[in-house]
Order: sequence, then C-alpha cells, then structure tokens
Amino acid sequence: MTARRAQQLAAEGYEHVATIPVGLPHFVWVTDIEVEYDRGLRRVEETILRLVSAGVTDVGEVAALMGLGGERMITNAVVGLLGQNALAPAVLGLRLTPVGERMLVQAAARARSNHQEKLRHDPYRDELRWSFEEPEYNTERELAGAGLRALPTPPQLRPVDVEARHAEVQRLLDREGLPFDGPGAQKDGRRREVLRVRPLRTYVAYREAELHLWLHRQRGEWEWRLLRGGGEEREASERLAELESEGHTIIPLDDLELPTLSRPGEAIHEAVESVATKARSAPQEPQEHREAIRDVIGEAREHLIVVSPWLRTSGVDAELLFWLNAALDKNKSLKIVVAYGIDRQNGRRRDPTLPDQESAIRRLREAGGRSRDRLRVVEVGTTHEKLVIGDERCAIVTGSTCLPFDPRPGWGVRREERWRITDASAVAQLRAKIVAVLNTAAPQR
Repeated sequence: MTARRAQQLAAEGYEHVATIPVGLPHFVWVTDIEVEYDRGLRRVEETILRLVSAGVTDVGEVAALMGLGGERMITNAVVGLLGQNALAPAVLGLRLTPVGERMLVQAAARARSNHQEKLRHDPYRDELRWSFEEPEYNTERELAGAGLRALPTPPQLRPVDVEARHAEVQRLLDREGLPFDGPGAQKDGRRREVLRVRPLRTYVAYREAELHLWLHRQRGEWEWRLLRGGGEEREASERLAELESEGHTIIPLDDLELPTLSRPGEAIHEAVESVATKARSAPQEPQEHREAIRDVIGEAREHLIVVSPWLRTSGVDAELLFWLNAALDKNKSLKIVVAYGIDRQNGRRRDPTLPDQESAIRRLREAGGRSRDRLRVVEVGTTHEKLVIGDERCAIVTGSTCLPFDPRPGWGVRREERWRITDASAVAQLRAKIVAVLNTAAPQR
C-alpha cells in the first residue's frame, strides 16, 4: 500500500489491525500451442498473395473474402507487399510479381510444430504470462505448509476465451520467446507465428502476498488491501471488495487473532478514559495535529511524554527530530519519554513493518545519546492510545472510547477525533497516571 493510501485510511478513521500472509490465486492453463517456423510472410500477407494469384485483384474484394469488416488491415498489408515487390499495381487492380511467386513457394515449405505450454492468467490484471517471478503454490496444502491462507478465487476464463487470445500469446512469443528457448533463440533470424492456442486443462495456483486489514471500529466496516513486493496491487484490492459484495468470504474474521491490549496499554486506555474525555476541549482538525505537536514540544520545560503505538520513520522524520533536539538544547532540565506499542509478532510470521519501526527507534535512541539520555524510549506493548503531554500545561489526545460497535474484549478502539486539553489539573492528573504506567516499562535497548 502506498503511504498516501495508508494516511488516507487513517484520516478516515480506519485502523490497521492485522497483516495476514495469503495466497493470491491465478489460473494455469495447460495449452497446446501450434507454431509455424521460418515464415517469411505473415498469414494475412500470404492469404492476400494467394487470392491475387487466384485472380482476385480488388482490395475490397480481398477484404470481403478474408472475412474482415474493414479494408485498413488489408490496405496496410498490401502497401507492405508493394514495398517488398511481391505485388505490383495493374490497370484493374493488383498482380503478382516473380518475387511474390517465390514468396508463396517458400511459404509452402515452412515447418510447423506443436508445444504443450503453461499459460498463466492473472485474473486481476487480466493478462497472460508464461510465468511469474515469485514461487508458485499449486495446492492449498502447500499454502498451509507455508503459513498462507487461500483467498477466494475470481471467475476464470472460458476455454474459448483463451483460444481467442492467440494474438496476446503471439506478443508473448515475440517478446520473450517460448519458455524452453535457450539463450539466443530469438536472435537466429527465424520468424515464428502462433497459429492456434488450444486449452487442454486448467488449475488454480497461488502466489504469496499480504492482506492488510483496516477496521473502522465505529462503523464496524473493513477495508482490504492486497500487497505484494512492498506495494499495493490495486486491481486485486478492488476485486476483493467486489467479491465481498457478491457474498464471498475473504478471510474468516472469527478465526483472526487480532492484537489485544497489553496491561500497560489497558492502563493507558483507562487513564485516557478517566481523565481526558472529561476535560477535553474542542476537537482538532487532522491538518492541525502536526502543528499542535510541534507547539507542545516547543513549550515543554521539564517533562514531555509521547505515546505512539506505531513508530515509523515517516513520523520520526527529520522535522520531528529537529523539534525534539531543539527542545532538549533549549531546556537543559527537560526529560522526554517516548513510549510505543504493537505486537512484535503478527500471526505466524514476523511483522513486516518491524524493520521500519526499529529504524525509527534507533533515530530516537541516537537523539537520546546526544542529550545524555534525557530522551528515553520504552516499550509498553499493544496500545492504541496516542498522547503528547507537555509538563502540566497541555496534552493532545487521540485514542479509544466506548463505541456502539460492540468490540471484542481487549481490543483497543480508535476514535477519529483529536483533542487538545489545557486544563492544568486535568493535564497533571493524566500525566501522573501515565508516568505510573511508564515507570513499570523497561527502556528499549
């Protein structure tokens, strides 16, 4: 998924709650492909020469006999044959030249062969390929052994649809050769033309991908995002949404092991609920959030607390680090604690976002080292609360509240609103509760 799309979902109130390794289905067609070798003429050119040789000299009549609705293809082919001196203009039409007669004799001696090849059809991009670069799983048993869940299978092509796409197979042949071709096979000067593609049988195979689940807890709505190779397959994501609307189950949600709040996460949640929701001011707009964080950091004199479940390099960027370092340089008594959460393991596989999170932690730790450890990073386990507290002056809160969606016990739930609290007693009470939680958390080394 692009960073912009993830930011858009977050702004709409969705939360990324799970990453599931999945098998993305495609279809493998075992086909008999008839190929003609050493063809000096394309089939349309050869047919034109044969018709002219038989006495059909009018271009329009040639097109009609060939069953074509228009003359453009025929006209282009005729122009090409005139350029090769295979045809010459006559008083009443076209005539065959000695060069054209030799071309027809050579065409009669061409060789043909049949090849049984596998064609892969990507149902999301609707394209044919000889193969995919990534490994292919041929059974759901293989998928299970690799820790992957099979996604529902979209409708497949009919055999007649595969036959009708021989021109696409020709483009594959021209671009990549046949799968068994060795080095230099396409440089030997031979021309090969696909005459027929005959499907013999088909089966479903899978490629490895990641399904990112985004949940709008207030509305109880899900968004599916399919990622492969670090980027989103938008066509697959859109098709999954269509399949779901048609009644297909994408992933059995009851089987998911979604992250539950850690004990520190629950304590932070309770602190927010008991204090912040009673003393909140007018909500902030999303575009004001970054500026408000900058102001709280800049105004902090003694204590600054940041709680953020997801630490990412996109958030712990040069601008944020500049604000933190400037605050530490300006106020030698200032101490900063950054607390983060989320699970280190997501399902049966390592969370793919961990490397980025570790880079963000490393940036903060380096900033702490330069300030003689006045900036501390601690891990509090899974939490969905997001807080910035500066001294006892101000706090920014965006986190969870009791919503009518009826969430499962232990889930944190996300509120879309962002609140700025300026009541000194409320900020002091909130800070004291959070400090008590953070004092039980071990520093991140």
